[in-house]
Amino acid sequence: VLGAVLAPPLAPKEGWRSMINALARKSCAEYRGLVFQRPEFVEYFTKATPVSELGRLNIGSRPSARAKAGGIETLRAIPWIFAWTQTRIHLPVWLGIGEALQEAIDAGQLELLQDMYNNWPFFQGTLDLVEMVLAKADTRIGRLYDRALVEERLWHLGEEIRERLGATQAAILKVARKADLLGPTLSGGSGGGGISAPPANTSMSTPNLDLKIRLRAPYVAPLNILQCLCLKALRDFQEKGTYTEYRPSDPEIIDLLSRDPAKDPMQHPFMAATYDSLLITIKGVAAGMQNTG
Repeated sequence: VLGAVLAPPLAPKEGWRSMINALARKSCAEYRGLVFQRPEFVEYFTKATPVSELGRLNIGSRPSARAKAGGIETLRAIPWIFAWTQTRIHLPVWLGIGEALQEAIDAGQLELLQDMYNNWPFFQGTLDLVEMVLAKADTRIGRLYDRALVEERLWHLGEEIRERLGATQAAILKVARKADLLGPTLSGGSGGGGISAPPANTSMSTPNLDLKIRLRAPYVAPLNILQCLCLKALRDFQEKGTYTEYRPSDPEIIDLLSRDPAKDPMQHPFMAATYDSLLITIKGVAAGMQNTG
């Protein structure tokens, strides 16, 4: 931090400007291609994430969407990011970056990208932030939501998203010259020919952050599993008017579940309790991720 503050800012080279403009164009095209130009994306998104249920959370001063009907463009930014954070995919953070970096790498520009990462704080800081969020991603959790909540005909989209996530991780590690997310920069050659050692201001590893993420993971994963079960129960009940997996009928249990003074009197007590449980899991996952949107 002191080095970045005290040292005079380095003006971006013209080649850096040209490269980042090319990266921006490619990443934007990839992002829009998936989110806005794939007709099945909106349906997949609403089923694979708890976005429809987030409106019940007592946060924010505005509704989650700008209009009751419409696509992704009507959704506000916070629920859009919040929903993907819950499923541990974090799609809005990284989508398009991996394809842009890989296109440049395939064109023989890896050395230029590494030069930008090592010597341009703006570029390095951007990739480091994406790397930090990717370290919190877990494709196994995303697959769990797909299998529990999404029709099989849409599973291919989830698989594609998870493959893109993995490719983005690999591209960032290659540019940053790291073996693992949040790990140290590797010494030696770049693999692309010219850089033998990183300069003094190269991004350092963040072992404390990595440790915190690893320590939280065993506690967050069960919350994701419970969230899937709650979402499945609520959506089945809403669609079919019943939930056959488990619906208590014992009068004492019903009485206990009915004691919530805030519950809707028209709602079945088991469903009301399930919704309360869902909201608790949402808050727990958000606390575990530490960045929610």
